[in-house]
Amino acid sequence: MDPVKSQMATENKARRHAILVGINSHDSESGPGLKGCVCDVEEITKQLEQSSAHHVSIHRLTATLRPDSSQPVEPKGQWPTYDNICSCLSKVTEACRHGDFVYIHFSGHSTVVPPIHSYSNWDTGDLALVVLDGEDGANGEERYLHGSEVAGHLRNMVDKGIGVTMVLDCCYSGSTLRGEDVVRYIPYRPEIDRKYLPKAEKENPQQLLYQSASRASRKTSLVPTWLAEPEGYTILTASDATERAYDVKFKDGSRHGTLTYFLLETFDELGAVGGHMHQLTESIRARIMAHRRNHQTRIQNPVLFGNKAQLFFGLAGPMSMCLGSIPITLTGHFIKLHAGAAHGISHGDQFILRPLSSQDANGLFMAEAIAVRGLTSDLRITGPGSNHGLEVESGWLARTTTRLSLKQFPIRLLINRERRSEWDKALKLQCPSLAECGGEACPSFTVTQTTEDTTTGYSIYDNKDQLITNIKPTSTQPSTTEKALRQLQHLATFALIRTISNLATDPGTLLFKSSFTATLLIINNTKTTSHPPGCAKSPQDPHRPCNHPECQIVLTPADKAKLVIRNLAAEPNGPRLFLHLYAMGSAWEVEDMTKSSREVLPPAGSGGEGHEHRASGVFQRTMRFSLEDGQEECEDVIKVFVTRGVTSFASLEMGKLGEQDGGDGKRVDEDGIRGAKGDVDGGEEVWAALTFRVRVVREVGSG
Repeated sequence: MDPVKSQMATENKARRHAILVGINSHDSESGPGLKGCVCDVEEITKQLEQSSAHHVSIHRLTATLRPDSSQPVEPKGQWPTYDNICSCLSKVTEACRHGDFVYIHFSGHSTVVPPIHSYSNWDTGDLALVVLDGEDGANGEERYLHGSEVAGHLRNMVDKGIGVTMVLDCCYSGSTLRGEDVVRYIPYRPEIDRKYLPKAEKENPQQLLYQSASRASRKTSLVPTWLAEPEGYTILTASDATERAYDVKFKDGSRHGTLTYFLLETFDELGAVGGHMHQLTESIRARIMAHRRNHQTRIQNPVLFGNKAQLFFGLAGPMSMCLGSIPITLTGHFIKLHAGAAHGISHGDQFILRPLSSQDANGLFMAEAIAVRGLTSDLRITGPGSNHGLEVESGWLARTTTRLSLKQFPIRLLINRERRSEWDKALKLQCPSLAECGGEACPSFTVTQTTEDTTTGYSIYDNKDQLITNIKPTSTQPSTTEKALRQLQHLATFALIRTISNLATDPGTLLFKSSFTATLLIINNTKTTSHPPGCAKSPQDPHRPCNHPECQIVLTPADKAKLVIRNLAAEPNGPRLFLHLYAMGSAWEVEDMTKSSREVLPPAGSGGEGHEHRASGVFQRTMRFSLEDGQEECEDVIKVFVTRGVTSFASLEMGKLGEQDGGDGKRVDEDGIRGAKGDVDGGEEVWAALTFRVRVVREVGSG
């Protein structure tokens, strides 16, 4: 069943709990205190009570401080102490049953603690929430609720079949955060941790890890670093591990956390709590970018972890599930699309623009790409009555309808005359991005017609005349022809993603490419070998992909692979890198390997005052490759995107071939995925795409 429909079907039966934590603080040597955290909780409470059609059991733990006292004004049982928070999480878990939903919102200070676990982030340190402590929390004492402890509670919920949505409106930062701005971070104080041995340290760390081997399907996977099954929860953070999270101050002096404020604004637009998590995140990120346009030093980009296709609190919104949505922002009369050449956008591509609240599947505006950069593009509204795009707002989402870059993968149709007119019409109306192969040119894919019991089906072959799939005859919607076209578009976009590369030679791009290195280490019982990305015949240009069989990296399921990327910035205050990892499998699927919006790689030595841990400047992830029963070999591709600026590549994600036609997997836009080669500008628009082609064999020498 479609994930959205499945969640909607259980909404009326499921129970919902919300755990809302808000901790204000006084000014200190670290900087101005937080005044908007309790307000965050109050407004979230109103939103849940007023706009949800379902009863929500709300558990509030807040600390509103008197000007002359560190004691909260709330009753002691409602104070956000370490014991109260952990007790509340445990009691809610115990009270919930399979199919229930839990929403956790934390608004307050956080800190970065040194990594100590095998699953810790050894480059940026680990997150800890700063909560109250002491026998009754009345003395203003603090204690750290470690991220590993929070993950343990999430694991218990997910293992019980509870859907979890968590929002963390606090800094998840690895930099010095002092100054006049109100930020949601305080420096780490090791003496606080020395008073208490975190419970997570007393447990066997390996017991906290989700064992991905329990999944039955064959796929490339990271050796587990998640503390629970990532399909069961989503976590939305206010910023990444190197950014500050700010408050928004209003004219009347009141404050909100930036993430909470724009989350509430988005729900106001929707008219209710709920919606698709990826779409919510992208819309909120665009709104924050527009808000910060005149405050370039206050960089803050939300990050989504876990299941991007999950619904907020299990509640559906107006828009259908669509990982292909791209946010837009307005700058004067210009509409900026937050996708560019790295995402396969070409000059002349067509888009539908619509707000989150739109229930019109056709959208409200049509637009065309008129300028394409590395990570962003400029759009122009097309069609009558557009008023030059002034009605469009930041935070709207765009969906591609025509993608010219797909024409580089032509198809050949071996269809009889009776079906030819049907195909010509369908190609024109439904798949204008696909092009037929002309003359003697070699097609990327060939479609042949088959007959079964006087009904027509189709077979699709690759450019080596190897059968890819059969589309069986059907009398239901969509028609057999429509299914075949969707699968052709899926195949073409998959092929496009494999060939994504930035072969530009301008000084800015070349300088960026020299700012990092990437290597795939293959480890077996006898030795470790190092493999660069790209074509082995062109070692001087690791960014150039190829299809040479001899350039594949050969390994067995018993071997381990470790991806190592180094930020070569010479100074600790040098630029960060953003990484996006995708596994492209033999079932024509494209899967996000990190289950997050992005991974950040700061320079070696970065950290700042108040941090015991300094960044290593090295990103390392261990991977496993597998084969299905009876399968002797297959080819997998690891695609790594590296950028200087923040962007999202979620639109690259695709389920297995044919899943969008009624399978149980993730549904994607029928437009497919974007990706292409293209020149880019310098600065924040620079990007690179690295390709590792891996051939998995049953044993060395086979295949």
